[in-house]
Amino acid sequence: MGNRNFETTICFARARADCRIVCGGCAYERIVTGQELIRAFAAVIPIPAAEKRLKCSRCGEKRARMIPVPTAR
Repeated sequence: MGNRNFETTICFARARADCRIVCGGCAYERIVTGQELIRAFAAVIPIPAAEKRLKCSRCGEKRARMIPVPTAR
């Protein structure tokens, strides 16, 4: 996504970018929209804190990475 600096969860919505969430345990990936992130995290929080809260629905690991991806919208 170029040089954009995504520091908090709301940055995805502001940049109109989706978020690729990748599990560090089993490499399962899921794409969520910026609006879905706003609903999932009631408060604006830093990306490292958000990554620590995520739990993989496949393997149960709590080692996720949040990666911005451009949308086609």
